[in-house]
Amino acid sequence: MSAKTVRSSKLRKKRRKVFFLKMTTLFLVILGFLGGLVYALHTNRLTIQEVRAEGAQDFLNDRAEEYVQELLAGSYFGLMPKENILLYPKRSIEEKVLSKFPRVQKVSLELDPFKEQVLTLSLTERRENGVWCRALGEEKDCYFIDKEGYVFAPAPVYSDGVIFAYGGFIEEDPLGKQYLDKESLMKINSFVRAIESSADFEIEPVALEYVREGEYKLITSSGGYIFFSDTYGLQYAYDNLQVSLREEGVDMKTLEYIDIRIPNKVFYKHKEGESQEL
Repeated sequence: MSAKTVRSSKLRKKRRKVFFLKMTTLFLVILGFLGGLVYALHTNRLTIQEVRAEGAQDFLNDRAEEYVQELLAGSYFGLMPKENILLYPKRSIEEKVLSKFPRVQKVSLELDPFKEQVLTLSLTERRENGVWCRALGEEKDCYFIDKEGYVFAPAPVYSDGVIFAYGGFIEEDPLGKQYLDKESLMKINSFVRAIESSADFEIEPVALEYVREGEYKLITSSGGYIFFSDTYGLQYAYDNLQVSLREEGVDMKTLEYIDIRIPNKVFYKHKEGESQEL
């Protein structure tokens, strides 16, 4: 073996040793940096110390606070705490709070690190616009519904006519479900309000029942029904009802029902009498 070959072999070994020392040093530096970072992320100064909910009823605020504290427990990959002020999952928390509490319509999170690292939840509750009942006319199994048709909370026992009621369309558990689509419900509610406020009708609507696609039954305080459809436009239905109730002998107070679902045809029946057509 030549002297040149020996020197080349020693040089390679020396280079490998230097490379190994450099890699070991780099690894220890990175490990130390990560360890310091993880330690820093766990310090009180960089973690959320308190969760406060506001804007809703006390019981809902308390439950939301507890739930968010549960969501902040634990860590990412077993290293980085979820409660860190830089890493907490804001968007995920907002989505989960809305899913967990149907009564909450809107939630926003705000964190002020200069105020003891307090995470504030601002909650906006839904307002009831009526109740959805599994069986109209029965004072049980009813739920609050907002103006957009979202069912959000169980309702206490109520008396017919005290608050407007909706029925049908939803099956199984109604909580968190949508009654009709928002646009259709908005138009139907406008139609109902127009009937209620018209001096021509003297009708007091108390409930709306979904019959089938595009067809509904409006129940009045006198016990009569108005069958109508939104297929041909609710303005047409309103005009048809107005013309029909002007006919002699047609009085909503004594009618069992009036049916204006079919264009240019009106069927009605008195509480004591036979079905007739206008």
